[in-house]
Amino acid sequence: MKKNLSNKLYKLKTKYPKELSVKTINALLKSFSYMIAQNTGNIYAIKENLESVVLHQFGEHDDCGNWCSFKGNPTGKHKNLPWGLDLSNNSLKNDLMSIFKTLDAEKLSKLGSSNVNESFNNILRSKAPKDKHYSESSSLAHRLSAAVCQKNEGYDYVAKVHQNLGLSPGNSTVSRANIMNKEVKRKKIMCKEKKYKRRRILLKVERLEETKTCEVREGDTYATDIMEKSAADLCTEEIPAVERKPQTCICFDLETTGLSRHSSIVQIAASNGSSSFSRYITPLSCNISSEASKVTGITFDGKTMCNQGKELSPKGVVPTKHSLSSLVSKTVISKHICGKIQKAGLGYMHLLLAFKRGGFDGLQLLLGEKNEDAKVRVTRCMKVIENIAAHFRAEFQEE
Repeated sequence: MKKNLSNKLYKLKTKYPKELSVKTINALLKSFSYMIAQNTGNIYAIKENLESVVLHQFGEHDDCGNWCSFKGNPTGKHKNLPWGLDLSNNSLKNDLMSIFKTLDAEKLSKLGSSNVNESFNNILRSKAPKDKHYSESSSLAHRLSAAVCQKNEGYDYVAKVHQNLGLSPGNSTVSRANIMNKEVKRKKIMCKEKKYKRRRILLKVERLEETKTCEVREGDTYATDIMEKSAADLCTEEIPAVERKPQTCICFDLETTGLSRHSSIVQIAASNGSSSFSRYITPLSCNISSEASKVTGITFDGKTMCNQGKELSPKGVVPTKHSLSSLVSKTVISKHICGKIQKAGLGYMHLLLAFKRGGFDGLQLLLGEKNEDAKVRVTRCMKVIENIAAHFRAEFQEE
């Protein structure tokens, strides 16, 4: 019904191109939606308020319902009409009244939202994408069942199916389902907020403006009966688009000690087509699985890293025992201090150099240095600095 009304208004726009702008049409549709939402199921109220939707735009608010804000603020301005002013064309007013009078109040009273259907369609699309041919596949029935279960039971339907089959649902499956269910609830609450609705409307307006701009730039490319027009009647000259900065695509790849969650990175490489970068990294764990070594050709015995038997000595690689993580594992520093040191762009070797050059005072000066915001680079805590200095002293005594 709303789509049919919109089509009629845009058809009438050809008669009143200035007065009946896109903004004015959107204002009429918005008032119409408010009126329907507040009188759902009430045929008499909808029939009485249909004409008030038009009269509202012309400054006549006596017959408006609760959706009209002018009842509480008679001196206010329209938020949706151009310049916030009332419409004044009587001929347009009569044509709009004739359109709204033809609407069936009984059908309008039974209108419902299609959001539920669209929500289920999105779930079904994720299980059986349109670009994949599942219509003749034996898995289609299972995909449809999975979509129904997710709609009715939520994301934890997988764990429930496993339990019914006598299988362990798995901690990761349950945890993931809980996270996804919480996200769904959060979005449902957020969708009801005025701030979200206004943002959604703004984004819709921006998309429409972008589409209209493309239509203006590209000329006649898609329209009713366009094939029946001759080439002379078509305007296909394209206006240049806004120049955009060229975007650089960077591809990167990682090599690791294995496929587990706790595997360490042993190489990172990147390329943008014109230049490339590659760096080998000492793994946190000395063990590189035999399967990973067969694929990458990288081996590490705790001291020497080799690629296809060739010894590597990349810059910045520090032995595992000489790392910030080793200081954390030995409770020399906390994870919090370790994070601050890394955020400050410092590493284990920087701390070691500072201690060699100035001892305790060297560490104090380095970690307590102030940045451009006059904030301490890492810390000035004497206990933390003393722990690091004591660690280095003990290390030198061992050597």
